[in-house]
Amino acid sequence: IDYIRPIHQLFSLLLLAVQRSFRAISGREVQKKKVVIVGGSFAGLKAHSLLSVNRDLDVTLVNSLDYFEYTPGILRCFVDPDHYPSLHAKIQPNRGRILVGTATSVESSHVEVQRASDGQEESVSFDYCVIAAGASYEGSIKPDLDDVGKEQRQMRFKDANRELRGSQKVVIVGGGLVGVELAAEIATALPSKSIALVDRSQMLCKDLPPFARKYIASRLSTYGVTLQLGIGVASIGDKSVVLQDGTKLSADVVYECRGSPPRSSVVQKLCPDALNKRGAVEVSDTLQVVGKENIFAIGDVMHHTTTDEVKNAYMAEQNADLVAMNIQRMAAGKPLLKYPDALVGRGRTNPNIINVSLGKYDGCLVFNNLVLTGILSAIAKWLIEFTMVRRIRNAPVGYLFWDIAEPSARFISNWIL
Repeated sequence: IDYIRPIHQLFSLLLLAVQRSFRAISGREVQKKKVVIVGGSFAGLKAHSLLSVNRDLDVTLVNSLDYFEYTPGILRCFVDPDHYPSLHAKIQPNRGRILVGTATSVESSHVEVQRASDGQEESVSFDYCVIAAGASYEGSIKPDLDDVGKEQRQMRFKDANRELRGSQKVVIVGGGLVGVELAAEIATALPSKSIALVDRSQMLCKDLPPFARKYIASRLSTYGVTLQLGIGVASIGDKSVVLQDGTKLSADVVYECRGSPPRSSVVQKLCPDALNKRGAVEVSDTLQVVGKENIFAIGDVMHHTTTDEVKNAYMAEQNADLVAMNIQRMAAGKPLLKYPDALVGRGRTNPNIINVSLGKYDGCLVFNNLVLTGILSAIAKWLIEFTMVRRIRNAPVGYLFWDIAEPSARFISNWIL
């Protein structure tokens, strides 16, 4: 399937060119369908890049800031703020429109946006809408509206780094990927710090295979991180964390890394029944929002019951691939495709790819049931980060790498691992 897709895409482009020529000769130009994408991280930018090349679509990307940052690498900036510029990329409009502003609500046929340039409201109409608003994180992990540029964003990390270096005791609440990576970054870069990692689960990174979990716990212990597992948190303060058994952990700095609630408030009024208990937008197998035929949701903001996938950048982009195909099919009057069957084949699943950084030179890479640790994982993490940012910057090396890597990952997952 993967090796014939480029041939199919070339044939489709040739057919599209013939259709446009015929319409131009006959004088029957078709009015463009309008697409609005809310959110400009991995899922939203991938959907925008795929849809904006279709000249029969008028595509608008709405994002609160005019830049992208590579979130999976952002935790290193707490110990090395000078790393930030390598994660930052200005969003390039190419084709389509980039509207910098905050989407305040999604209605049945338009999105209300408060423009960043002048604070005025703008109503952006659509035939199809893609909700790619992502998830929220505590502290500096995600930018806020005050981080209007690279310099301001990097200054926030310099402030966070100054606070961290001036502290002795650090408590991190949350034993998932974010908490583990932050603990490892601090422990390896600033080994004199006393670090406690707290989680109510008995295991770290519970979605990973047993060997990966064991390796991560072992490395953190080697780094001197104290693991307080199996005890819930009663309260979190600026300088302390109280556990449910009454234990009080004092700290100079506390980082809360529990969960990442979906940013779904933008559709709260339109489709409250489509939000689950966690606040995620429920979608069908075609990734349409439940009860809304012309509205799709992708990435961290949504929940697909059939797969119940782990949320990460790779999965977000797979969502975008399917939705881009379905919007174009819907505009052409064709039946919609199901996720993930249309990408990997019926009855198969997307590759489960997770790379956990354990400092600059260590890590744990999971590809389905294969686990690679140590420097190889760290090199893979750097390569993914480097090429992804280059792709957002429109550098050919970024496109070349991912045009090869994505189908290769699917092939390896389906036939080898």
